[in-house]
Amino acid sequence: FGSLILIDTDQPGYGISLTLIGALSLISAFLLMFVLGFAMRSHQRPVVSGKEEMLGAVGVVVDDFSDRGTIHIHGEIWLARTDTPLHKNQSVRVISRDGLVLQVTAEDIKEKTS
Repeated sequence: FGSLILIDTDQPGYGISLTLIGALSLISAFLLMFVLGFAMRSHQRPVVSGKEEMLGAVGVVVDDFSDRGTIHIHGEIWLARTDTPLHKNQSVRVISRDGLVLQVTAEDIKEKTS
């Protein structure tokens, strides 16, 4: 609407084509709908950071340990605590987190009990 009243003159060379105004209006409307669509979809996505994201995540044991050791999860090395002995390259699932220490259980044991 603003472009229609921007230059309202009868002088030649100062007018704006109605085709140009319509095309730019349609492009702007489609761009706005595209951005709003992305915003609505991103709002409905699950949590990807923070404490809640780690619960249930699957990682891999770095070295054998029976009480405390390290695991590789989400591209990072974390301290882990477990009740059962774990072996190198074994899959583990995070069941809780206490500060920077993850409580884990072996993934194959978790699947058998479920």
